[in-house]
Amino acid sequence: MNVLDTTLLIEISRGTSVGKEVLDSLRGKETVVTSVSYYEFLRGTKKQDAVAFLDLFYVLQVGKTAARVASELFKSLQGAGVTLSTPDALIAGVCIANDATLHTMDGDFSKIKGLKLKLY
Repeated sequence: MNVLDTTLLIEISRGTSVGKEVLDSLRGKETVVTSVSYYEFLRGTKKQDAVAFLDLFYVLQVGKTAARVASELFKSLQGAGVTLSTPDALIAGVCIANDATLHTMDGDFSKIKGLKLKLY
C-alpha cells in the first residue's frame, strides 16, 4: 500500500511536474492518504473542490495501533534529541501500523527507523 502525504497532495492538486511524476509512478497501485493529511490539506487550501479531490482516495484513520506507534516514535526521537512534529509522528505511525510506504517531499520522515519511505 502507498500513502501520499500532504506535500504530495498539494503537488498533485496543483498539477505540478512532481505531482504528475507521482501519479504516473503509482498508477494502478493501491494509493491512500491518512486522516492527518486529509485534515492538513483541507486546513491549508482555499480550493472549492478540495473535498471532492480528497475523496478520490481511501483514508487511513489514526487508530489505537497507529497512535501507539506514533507515541513511541515521538518519545524515541525526542529522547535522541531529534524533533518530530506531532502530525508527522501520526502519519508515520499510520504507515508503520499498516505496513505501507510513505511517499513524500518532506525529508524529516527520513529520521524515522522502520518507516518505508519514497522521497521525491
